[in-house]
Amino acid sequence: MNDLIEFHKYGKYYENLMRLKLLESLQIAKYDLSSAHRSETLSFHRP
Repeated sequence: MNDLIEFHKYGKYYENLMRLKLLESLQIAKYDLSSAHRSETLSFHRP
């Protein structure tokens, strides 16, 4: 029962932390995709 209370107390914190980590990794992935696309188009336009 005590574990349940502890989990409830920290549950929201971990939930927010996971959401933050997920958003962070999504942003990084999006950045990687756009930079890869940018370098692709740059090399494509190169004569």
